[in-house]
Amino acid sequence: MNERAQPSPQAQASDPRASAWVSANAGSGKTTVLVRRVIRLLLDGVPPGRILCLTYTKAAAAHMANKVLERLSAWVRLDDDALDRAISEIEPGTPDAARRAAARRLFAAALETPGGLKVQTIHAFCDRVLHMFPVEADAPAGFEVLDEMGESDLLEAARLDVLLRAGREPGSALGRALAYCVETAGDDTIEKVIAEAVREREHLHAFDYDAARAAMLSALGLDVDETHAKISGAILSGGTLPDSEWQATALSLQAFSGNAAKTGAALSQAISAPDGERLGAYLGVFFTAKGEPKADTSFGAKGDLAKIAAVRDWLFAERDRLVPLLQKLRAATECDRSCALLTLAAAVFKRYETLKRQRGVLDFSDLVIRTVELLERESSAWVHYKLDGGIEHILVDEAQDTSPEQWRIIAKLAEEFFAGKGASERNRTIFAVGDEKQSIFSFQGADPQRFAQMRDQFARKIGATGATLEQPRLRLSYRSTTIVLGAVDKVFEEKDARKGLSAHDAQGPQHEAVRQNAPGMVEIWKPVKAKNEGGEDEGWDKPFDTAREASAPVQLAQQIAKAVRHWTNGGLSIGDRKNGETPRAVTPGDIIILVQSRGALFDAILRILKKESIPVAGADRLRLTENIAVMDLLALGDALLLSEDDLSLACVLKSPLFHFTDEDLFALCHARSDTLRQSLAASSEPRFAEAARVLSRWQELAAHLRPFDFYSRVLGRDGGRKKMIARLGAEAADALDEFLAAALSYESYETPSLRGFLSFLRRADAEIKRDLEAEGNAVRVMTVHGVKGLEAPVVVLADTTTLPHASKDPRVVPVARADAPDGALPALIWAARKEDSSTKLNDARGEVRELRLEEYRRLLYVALTRAADALVVCGYLNKKQKGPDEGSWYDLVDSALAKDTARITEHEVGYSAEKILRWRTPAFETVSASETAPSPITPELPDWLRAGWAHTGGERKRLRPSRTTRGARAKEAPESKGGRVRGILLHRLLQSLPELPASEREAAAIRYLKQAAPELVEASQAALAAEALRVIAEPACSKLFGPGSRAEPELIALIEDVEISARLDRIVIEGDEVTFADFKSDAVVPASAAAIPSHYVTQLAAYRAALLKTCPGKRIRALLIFTAGPRVFEILEESLESAWRERKTQGNPAFA
Repeated sequence: MNERAQPSPQAQASDPRASAWVSANAGSGKTTVLVRRVIRLLLDGVPPGRILCLTYTKAAAAHMANKVLERLSAWVRLDDDALDRAISEIEPGTPDAARRAAARRLFAAALETPGGLKVQTIHAFCDRVLHMFPVEADAPAGFEVLDEMGESDLLEAARLDVLLRAGREPGSALGRALAYCVETAGDDTIEKVIAEAVREREHLHAFDYDAARAAMLSALGLDVDETHAKISGAILSGGTLPDSEWQATALSLQAFSGNAAKTGAALSQAISAPDGERLGAYLGVFFTAKGEPKADTSFGAKGDLAKIAAVRDWLFAERDRLVPLLQKLRAATECDRSCALLTLAAAVFKRYETLKRQRGVLDFSDLVIRTVELLERESSAWVHYKLDGGIEHILVDEAQDTSPEQWRIIAKLAEEFFAGKGASERNRTIFAVGDEKQSIFSFQGADPQRFAQMRDQFARKIGATGATLEQPRLRLSYRSTTIVLGAVDKVFEEKDARKGLSAHDAQGPQHEAVRQNAPGMVEIWKPVKAKNEGGEDEGWDKPFDTAREASAPVQLAQQIAKAVRHWTNGGLSIGDRKNGETPRAVTPGDIIILVQSRGALFDAILRILKKESIPVAGADRLRLTENIAVMDLLALGDALLLSEDDLSLACVLKSPLFHFTDEDLFALCHARSDTLRQSLAASSEPRFAEAARVLSRWQELAAHLRPFDFYSRVLGRDGGRKKMIARLGAEAADALDEFLAAALSYESYETPSLRGFLSFLRRADAEIKRDLEAEGNAVRVMTVHGVKGLEAPVVVLADTTTLPHASKDPRVVPVARADAPDGALPALIWAARKEDSSTKLNDARGEVRELRLEEYRRLLYVALTRAADALVVCGYLNKKQKGPDEGSWYDLVDSALAKDTARITEHEVGYSAEKILRWRTPAFETVSASETAPSPITPELPDWLRAGWAHTGGERKRLRPSRTTRGARAKEAPESKGGRVRGILLHRLLQSLPELPASEREAAAIRYLKQAAPELVEASQAALAAEALRVIAEPACSKLFGPGSRAEPELIALIEDVEISARLDRIVIEGDEVTFADFKSDAVVPASAAAIPSHYVTQLAAYRAALLKTCPGKRIRALLIFTAGPRVFEILEESLESAWRERKTQGNPAFA
């Protein structure tokens, strides 16, 4: 698209001469804007090393860098006219010869710049800065960065050290703090609150007990002398009735019946209670179990109390006196509890810091914090001089997820851009793009309000120089159809729905669709309820942690599976964005199913999809030690370390490593008198004896190999990886890779041993994130946090009926101090039950809860905008729910769309027992989703697209030459799996290597083969690389790999009602001549053209026919290249014509 034809905000955002702060809706092409801005900066002569692009994730950084380099590398090969058009797509104006020459040099300049393009995460940038200035930053020289597993392990070690020390020294401050916590909460709760508190590093870095306690007292509204003991004394002794008269008062009440008697009994109990229990018993006279003041009638019947008016008046007055005292008592308790917690947390943090120093490591938080301290230090002029001289333009992606500390780094880096000589000497810019509506990572420190605050801060600085900070808003969505975007806008029109979405969209978000004429669908299913679960229990062999078949999550999972099956069997068609919105069938890879969290529904969906044989990519995150493949490897380690561990050995034998059955284990174990290992070794059964030999060999290896080397041998040379993936599926591959990575991580921190590694892995309890973007044609089931940055034609929002559970709210709550100076940290308070908490703490907890609900609504926005073509909203009700929670995702969507009677309609579908609702905008129909009529209902199509379908009298026939060739070859001599893999690798090398300088190709080929085919021995890898390089160096192939040639281009042509669809291996167009080639990796090379298999010639004939259609008037040359020689055959036109005629006349199905 030409820049002049783009909306002005796009051009404004990519203008390299002005700083810009871009607010971008979901799907509006943020990455494209960033890429264009970087390229325009390079075109303006900015050296690549002076541009700093900060992204949120490594994947985003790699994606952006690849996009820039892809565009620049393509420019090198374009002719002048094509290059002019390409440059005009990036910037306005007509390029001249100098501009073209500069554009062609950019790719080399980007590659040759030391360190390459600076497109990296903020943590990677900080890592580089700290390695440049370790002394100034007080960082260990040559430090390494702890991964998540290493950090978790060190924190756990620090926690255990502190708790053991506290237990050994009960009289110390640490010991007293632990004792207080143990009296207050259970072990699990203490562990979790310490972990929460340790994350609040700014409170612990220079922890001072007295200062922390003073801050807590202030935040909770207590004076310094208002201790728990003093307030307790005031409660028991400060009333108008001396305690010597309590007994007489109790007896006067007990003279009556009902509530008066109960009140008297409660007062008597308080009188006789031991000292430690007396306070609670006395408060129980005046307050309910929930801590609320009792009503007047709770003390006794009105008539009874009238007879003892003095007692009645005392009860009412005492209750009123105790209300504020109880609040103070709760606050004092909170202060004492929180001081004890922070004492422990500060000790854990200090020990953690010591362990890091001893190992010479930093964690990810250290990278940011130390960089902030380095840049803000008064003595950092030298650091600023070195950095400031190297950065002229800063670009920030996903700015809404940037934490306050990260903004401090960016602000410091850009400080000289708009001050003094830095503002006048040369053009320097700041660019940020983000969307407050998509800020969903508060648990990582992101603050959506900071996006607007930093915009205003930079606007003031830039304005002071006489320039302007451009603030374009990107509303145009390239992703979603008008119907999907219309539904999103409709949902967030409601005031309750958009609260917290954005600080500046008072009327809610507004989206505009590029895909104006594309069909779309929005469905709302009725919430699923559990079936009657009466009857017999499920079988004893049913896994205890699997939801019952009648449960609501399983019922919903089954309905989703039915819908997916229906959609992928032709029941749903969508517009193909790459082919002019031509309708196409939905495939499993087009579908993403979203949940709030991984739980019963998440597990049920995965299980039911697999049960129904629907391709599914598996879980997006795996807890490593809970993955079955890793559990088998852990069991193997346990069994090798302790031969008497029969349970672990039985698990190993039943694993894919040995494939024993229950019957096999019974035969080994029944009536035995020794261990399972001994029974295995003594068995005469060949399979059992072989297993014993393998275990003995592994035990010897484990005794002297490092854990990584040992498990690599088990999984690699001994075939364990292949066995596990074959039985457990591709999902196991990620877990096995992470398991080996954990072994390497462990070995970098500790003295390696198998026992130590197993302990390390179990302590760390790591969670791994799987990349489902590249999972091929399979349904993806993910959390909304995990799907950020992804999209899919069809999105099912499945877990929608509940609000975030209060049990997930933080236990350590920040409470602001009224008298605190600006920038002061709030007090950290350990929150107990809401009914036992002070008013100030509950107010603060309410603010935290509201912030969480605001993020919950932003998560809904992210979820809804992942859908490109079709959106389904569904859910289930638990046993306690009569309907969806008020304010839940389902409630917000249903209340906005269902009441829109002009656009909502009911439909009966085969995948739902109840009617479903469909919403549409007035001008557009939905895509087809009818059980009885799978043909798509399309909107009004443009004339050119209508003309493209007009010629078909029936179903279009399709011909894929490569598939029919494989079929013919398979009948003659079936190709081995190894042969297919070899062919794929060779084709990949021949596609990629020509793009590199000749001197770098061999090394690049070996690197690729080691990564893509680690199962091949080095000799085989070297032979493959050599074969590919010989083909590229073959003189007869020089044009095919020269300037202007292309690899793997798509070829689609329509010939006599037959659609030919193919991908050519290589093509080059020179003037009136087109030369294309097809590579064959056959082991046997034909001796002459006459010996070439006929189906190969037929394949090239189909390619030639398609090229004659798409390149009219040009001569077509066809080359068949056998890589094993290499041997190059040019197939004569007469042979190709003859083969094409023969194919059409001999009953080929494509022409029948």
